Amino acid sequence: MQPAGAPPAPAISRQAVVIIHGMGEQRPNATLRGFMQCLVDQITLETGRKPVVYEKPDKVSATYETRSKTLLKDDAAGRPTTHLYEFYWAYHMRDNNWGEIFAWLRGLLLRSPAQVPARIRKVFWWLWGILVACLLAIVAYLAIPGLHHLVGYLAGLGGLVLVLRGLAGLLQSAIVNSLGDAARYMSDYPDNIEQRQAIRREGVDLLRHLHHAKDDLGRPLYDRVIVASHSLGTVIAYDLLRLFWVECSETFNNDLPPFGNPAMRKMEAPDFKVTGDYGLNQFDCWRSQRRAGNSWLVTDLVTMGCPLAYFDYLIVDNPVEFRRRVAEREYPTCPPQLDKRYGLHWPVDRPGRPDPIDLLSYSSVFACTRWTNLYFDTDFIGGPLRPVLGEGINDVEIPADVRGRWLPYPFGHTNYWEDGKSRYRAFGQILAALHLGQ
Repeated sequence: MQPAGAPPAPAISRQAVVIIHGMGEQRPNATLRGFMQCLVDQITLETGRKPVVYEKPDKVSATYETRSKTLLKDDAAGRPTTHLYEFYWAYHMRDNNWGEIFAWLRGLLLRSPAQVPARIRKVFWWLWGILVACLLAIVAYLAIPGLHHLVGYLAGLGGLVLVLRGLAGLLQSAIVNSLGDAARYMSDYPDNIEQRQAIRREGVDLLRHLHHAKDDLGRPLYDRVIVASHSLGTVIAYDLLRLFWVECSETFNNDLPPFGNPAMRKMEAPDFKVTGDYGLNQFDCWRSQRRAGNSWLVTDLVTMGCPLAYFDYLIVDNPVEFRRRVAEREYPTCPPQLDKRYGLHWPVDRPGRPDPIDLLSYSSVFACTRWTNLYFDTDFIGGPLRPVLGEGINDVEIPADVRGRWLPYPFGHTNYWEDGKSRYRAFGQILAALHLGQ
C-alpha cells in the first residue's frame, strides 16, 4: 500500500542487467553472449515467442572490448526493454604465480578439520592425500636407486616429456590462471590490493554510470538494475553492491513531504521473521525508497556457484572474526543486522526542513535488494548462503545428473548456462530470479 502523501512509485519502462563472469581465462563478451543465448532459449520455451534481440556498442563500461545486448520489450509478458552488459574484469588478473596460490592454500590447509565447512571437507582431505602421496613419491625416488634408472629410461622414450608438458599446461590453465584469480581477489595481502582496487573501482563506476545514464530527452535511462554473477564474480558482485550502496543510501528528494516506509518498519519490528513473502517486502521497501528520491536502482542480486558459502573460511579465515564483522555491519547480511537504536535506518537531516527523513542505513542494502542464490548439488565451489549471510537469501539447489560424485571435482560449476539447449537445468530458475517482468 502506498503511504499517505507519497508520490507514485516510478514505472519500470527500461531496465539493465549486469553480468559478472567468474575466474579463469575469460574473453570479453563470451559470458554475455552465452548468457543471452540461454536467456532467449528459455524465454522462447516458456512463452512460445522468440524475443527480439539487438547487439549494440557498449557506451557504459570502461573498456572498449565489450558489447551490450538489448532484449526488446514484450507487453504480453510484462517485460520492459532490457539492456544486458558484461562487467569484464579478467584482464586485471594477469601474471598469477604459484607462490600466491601456495600461500593461499597453505592458510586453508593448515587448519583443524573441524573448521573446514562440511561441503568442501572432501576436497580438504583429497588435497592432503595428494600432498602426502607426492612426499612419499619423492622419498621413494631418493631412497631407491633403481627408480632413477626407471625415470631416466621413461624420459628417454620421449613420452614422459610429452605427458609432463601436457600436465604442466593443464595445471597452468586450471590452477594458475583460474585458482590464482580466487587466491588474489579473496586475499587482502598487500600484493593483491592494486588489482582488487582496480576491479572494484571499475565495477562501481559501471553501476554509477547505469544509475546516472540519461536518454535523448535527458530523462533517467534506467528505472531498475539487476546484477547476475557466477563463481568468483559473485564475490565481486557482493563487494560492488555493498560499496556502491554506501554512496546511494542517503540520497533523497528534499522537496518531498515526509512519509513512512511500511516495509522497512515491518522488518524493524522485534517479532519480525523472514517468511515466503520476504522478497515482496524487499521490493516494496525499494519502491518506498525510490518514492523518497533515493537513487538506488538495484532490485535483485542473482548468484550462481557462489563461494561466499565459505565466507568465514576463504576470506576472513576465522569464524569468530567473521561473526564480529557481521555484527559490526561491515559485511551486509540478508536481512540486515539491526542497529540497537535505529533499526535499519538513520534519520537524515533535510536542508531547510525541521523534520528528518528516514532512509536505510549504510549496511541495509539487502532490505531493499532481493538475493537469489543458485547452486548445483555437486558444485562444491558454491553452496547455500542462508546459514552464512542470512535467512532472507533465496537458496535454490539444483540436482546434477552426474557420475563420480566422490571425486573432488565441482560438477556443474560451468554449466549454469552452458548446459546444452536440451538440458538446461538451471536457467529456468535463473530467469525466474531475474524478475524481468517486474
